[in-house]
Formats: sequence, structure tokens, C-alpha cells
Amino acid sequence: MKNTKRILSDQSGQAVLMAAFALLALLAVLGLAVDVGRLVVVKAQLSKAVDAGALSGARILPTGRNNAENAAHEYAQMNFASGFLGTTAHDFMVSFSPEPTEPRVHVDGTALMPTTFLRVVGLSDVTVKASAEAERRPLSVAMVLDVTESLGSTFNGVDAIGYLRNAAGQFVGYFDDDMDKMSLTAFSTGTVLYSPLDHSFTSRMTGTIQEMTANNFTNLSDGLISGREQLHGDLDRSSFKALVFFTDGRPTALRTFFPINGTNVDAVITGKQDPVTGSVYDQLYRVDKLHEPILGVSYTAPEFPNGLPKTVANLQSQANQNLRQAAAAARHHDITIFTIGLGNPRAAESYKQPDARLLIEIANAREGVVDGETIDNPSFDPEQPEGRFYFAPDADQLDAIFEQVAREIVLRLTQ
Repeated sequence: MKNTKRILSDQSGQAVLMAAFALLALLAVLGLAVDVGRLVVVKAQLSKAVDAGALSGARILPTGRNNAENAAHEYAQMNFASGFLGTTAHDFMVSFSPEPTEPRVHVDGTALMPTTFLRVVGLSDVTVKASAEAERRPLSVAMVLDVTESLGSTFNGVDAIGYLRNAAGQFVGYFDDDMDKMSLTAFSTGTVLYSPLDHSFTSRMTGTIQEMTANNFTNLSDGLISGREQLHGDLDRSSFKALVFFTDGRPTALRTFFPINGTNVDAVITGKQDPVTGSVYDQLYRVDKLHEPILGVSYTAPEFPNGLPKTVANLQSQANQNLRQAAAAARHHDITIFTIGLGNPRAAESYKQPDARLLIEIANAREGVVDGETIDNPSFDPEQPEGRFYFAPDADQLDAIFEQVAREIVLRLTQ
């Protein structure tokens, strides 16, 4: 009988011991579930923070590593609040690629997360880690600027060319002399490549921009062709190629080959704005100067060389078609086009209104907004680079517009 009581007593003690172990195991499992769940959420938020930091740093990188490091820290901190889910400390470290031709920003993040139930098994806290890296692609941008006579003091009573100089000069400063390349083309009757595509562009382009003046007629297609040729000649396959095209009007100049005295003369012919009552002039102009007549050379035939009557309407139609073809060729070579239109969309004469539909089309934008109206692009091609159209009804808005273009380009560099 005593032996039986001893056995029962031993079994009772073992049961208590087993129950204690089972409870401890249950607490450990429960702790593991609770703490691992917190750890997963903290890890996810920390990953989001380092991603934001790396992207922001990469976008600011052209302005210097100090600015990039500050931006990376700022955006990482913004995405990970102090004390998030009970964390007691967190930190971010920013580093950069040593190769200037591979501009990358690397962000490492750590967070100290105290445990709850896992303390029972001796684990009082866990260090959560996350890393992210963003590469800021090099940029090749061709800036093509309309400097026609309509940008003078007669534009809504202000000196629009002055506003353009300021906006374009600030645009240049958004990019990096060592990391990026930039070219500058100006066009009016003819076209001038002021600065070929290259590094170290800031000082020389800024100086040239400040000297720009308004000159006569509008030869849209030649300006775009000049920018396209600069980007097409860039052999860096890793760079993002952008063509920024600014204009304030519709075409009043057309470049083609004119049969003069038994030879074909490569020249520009001009006309008035009004396609109904306007006329086309006989004087021919040089293609490589903003506005310089070819002395003693005129084209007096009643038809253009293609056989169409020599009217303003046909000049504009052919010039627009040339622009479409030039833009299509640029997009075919993976060039993204950003168009900027300046002008009064409520002008009484339609030919004085900016041709927003054409600018939206050549940018291959899905749509554009003018005076609160959204204009869809029925010619949008998803197989080609998608650009953007920007509209400024007044010249004093050009600073903001060019800044928007720069921000959009930088955003795409880090996508």
C-alpha cells in the first residue's frame, strides 16, 4: 500500500513538472508568434524607410554627396517613426559607390526591438536590419529652345525671352556636370547648335542662354532634329535620353531643297501666321543661322518643290508633318520628349494659340491639360517612350514649368 502511494505521489510530481514544461513551451510558442509578428512588421517598415532614403538620395545626388546624404537620412527617418511598435532605437547609415560612372546610394537601417514573451527564454531584444540601394542613371538631355520674334516685348506686354532665359538657366543647374551631358539648340528661321552634347556644360550653357535674343520666324522641325541628332550620337547606352522642346507658336518657316538655277539649294522659306489671308515670302534663308537671308537667292515659283501651291496653309501643314516625322524618329531611338508650350489659348485668332494637340502628339503623352481642359492623344503609342506636355499661358510661369520638367526627368532616372 505504501508503495502504491509512493508511485502515485511520484506520478503526481511528474505531472506537475510536465505541466510546467508544457506551459513554458506554450509561452515560448505564443511569444514566438507575437514577437515574430512584430518583427515582420518592423522589418517591413524599416525596408520601406531605407528604400525611400536610397531613392531620395539618388535623386539629389547631382547636387553633391552631402545633400544626397542629408536627403537619404531625412526621408528614411520620415518613414520610420521613433518608437515604432515599441522599438527603442533605430539608425541609418548612408554610403556611396566609389565609381563616379556608377552613381549609387546605399542605405543600411537598424532598429532595436525589445521582445515580450520571448524574454521567458532569455531573449530580451532583437536587432532588425534592412538595406537598399538606388542607382541614379546618367542623363543625356538636349534642350531645344524657340527664340522667335514673338517672344519679344510684344508677348502679352512682357519680355518673354527674359523669362525664358531665367527658366532655362535654372533648368541647367538641376543637373550634374560630371554625371550628366547636355546640349543646347536655339531655333527661329534657322537653327544653331550653341553647345554640343557633353559634360561640363553648366557655365558655358548658362552664359549662352543669358545672351539669347528674339529672332523672327519659327522653324520647329529643324530645332527638334538638331536635338535628336545630338542624343542619337551619344553612345552611352545606360543614359536616360531626354529632349526638352520649348516653343511659343506654330510654324512660319519651312526647310527644304529649292531648285534654283539648275541646282538644289538647302534653305528655309518663311510666311505669315494667318493661313487664310497670309502669304509666303520669296526670300530664302540660311539653315545654320537664326535669321540670315541668302543674299540674291529667292524662290518665286507659285508652288513648293513638292508641287503644292505656295500658301501659308501648305507651308504650315508640311512643316507640322516634318515635325511629326522628326519626333517619331527620335522616339524610335529611345529618346523621351518633353514639350513646353507657351501662349494664350484664348487668343481670338486660332493661329496665335499654341498648338497643344501637336505638342502632345510629338511628346507621345497620353494627354495634356490646357486652360483646365484635358486633351487626349489619340496617337499615343505605348510601344514608344512616353513623354510629357507642359503648358504655360504666361511667361512668368516658365520658371515653375521648367522646374517641373527637371523633377520629372530626375524621377525617371531613379525608377
